[in-house]
Amino acid sequence: MGIFSEWKKLTFLRLGDEVWTPVYTPKGIGMTDVVYLNGQFYAFTYHGKLVLVDISSSDPKTIDIAEPPEGFDSSFSQSYLVESVGELFLVASFDDNKWTQVKSLDNRALFVGSNASFAILPSNHSECESNCIFYTDDGLYSLMIGVASDMGMFDVETEDFILFMRGQTS
Repeated sequence: MGIFSEWKKLTFLRLGDEVWTPVYTPKGIGMTDVVYLNGQFYAFTYHGKLVLVDISSSDPKTIDIAEPPEGFDSSFSQSYLVESVGELFLVASFDDNKWTQVKSLDNRALFVGSNASFAILPSNHSECESNCIFYTDDGLYSLMIGVASDMGMFDVETEDFILFMRGQTS
């Protein structure tokens, strides 16, 4: 399952397929992230809805299953879906580097970025802090010119935001 084109549509490839199969979504509905959880694909739209991606029929489509979170604003710069121990997390950032909607990670660490998002148990990784969200530089333009602008860590318990890097990457 992947997101493609400037319209941010969904497509998937089953084992043995020779071509990608597009998933029908209503006009103007683009996706920001997609994740696999408990045998199903879920996606998050630019409008803030959580959708189930139904690929069981010959006409794959999305089905709205949750309205936007309270206070959701389309000015979110990036939203991520992260699966961890059978739970689905939505992580969203504002342009001013404030994080919201996540109250506890139950000693997990989330890593979010435009290419992939995942969770780990820091107890298995001594160098990693628990209850933190680590994020990578998602600004395509900043990556093209070699400037890192939004790599950092948000500590859920203290609500501290630490910027790891600002300025030239090389």
